Order: sequence, then structure tokens, then C-alpha cells
Amino acid sequence: MPTPLVDLIIYSSIFAPSQELSKQGCILEAAIEASATAIINLKDSLNEWDSKVGDGDCGTTMYRGATTILEDMKKRYPIDDAAGTINEIGATIRRVMGGTSGILYDILCKAAYASLKAELNCHWADALEASVAAVSKYGGASAGYRTMLDALIPASAVLKQRLEAGDDPVTAFIASSEAASAGAESTKQMQAKVET
Repeated sequence: MPTPLVDLIIYSSIFAPSQELSKQGCILEAAIEASATAIINLKDSLNEWDSKVGDGDCGTTMYRGATTILEDMKKRYPIDDAAGTINEIGATIRRVMGGTSGILYDILCKAAYASLKAELNCHWADALEASVAAVSKYGGASAGYRTMLDALIPASAVLKQRLEAGDDPVTAFIASSEAASAGAESTKQMQAKVET
């Protein structure tokens, strides 16, 4: 089922880009805005869920990151350069979120940046795969540890599979986001093995 993020990406890909941004830049900007807005809208729910297993500030921390990303995007992100934008998002997150989650999200972004910059024909699926590997390496977790990786690993696998099968990017992204949701849902029955 399409989400507001997917709807916004589809909408921005249909209409002509502004004179200031390329079509890809417009799509990236719309995706960042939709993602950040979704996180902002989940602040209270995230705090409530986190209060059951943690200190109850996950939503507040994520809200701080998302609002600052929206502010920084207009001032400092090179939106027509996807790799550079991902790198800047990582810097923003590390600066304002702090803690383990801020560091892990920064690692995720830095790995995507390095992957996108290293290979001329690198795609988002490769960048996501590199990000998952980096978070696993430095965070010490893998599938089944009840961490963000339980959503990211299936999302990465499905995105790569669907793109290699020839699906258009929007269809592949929707399938990937559904796999991420299912992966996140599966953690309800898991026992945490590491702290992330």
C-alpha cells in the first residue's frame, strides 16, 4: 500500500522540476521532506513505544533530527548531488541527535555516501547494502538482534532483487518499504541481543 512518502515521490516525478533543481534533485528533495515529516508526525508514538522498553525519548530525539534536516536541507544540502546530500544528512544527524542512534544513522549515511561516490554506476540498492553492512559491522548486530537492521536488511534485499528483475524504481521502492515494515513488525516477537 503506497505511503505518503511514496505518493510524494510519485507526484514529484510526474511534474517538471523547478529551474533550480534537476528532476532527480526534485525527487530527492520530496523524499527527504516526506520522510522527515513522517518522523515528525510520529514523535509522540515513538516516545510512547520507547517508554515501554527504554527511556521514552526516542520520538523527541528523532523529531530533533528530522526538523533539523528540514532546516539544513534549504541552507546547506547540495540536493542535485545525491551522495553529497546523504553525507550532509549524516552530519546533521550526528550533530543534533547524539547518542548511539545518532552515531549509527551517521554511519549509515557515510557508508551510502562512500558507496555512491566510489563507483560510477553505483545505485541506491548498492548504497543501502553498503549502509547495512557498515551499521552491522560497527554496531555489532545482525538480523534477529531486534535492531534497525531487522527492517533494513529485508528492505535492502528486496530493493536489489526488484531492481535487478527490471522493476521500475518506484515499484521497487514500494516493495522495499513494505519489506522494511514487515521486518520492523517481526521484532515484536524478538528478544533484544544488543543495545543500539
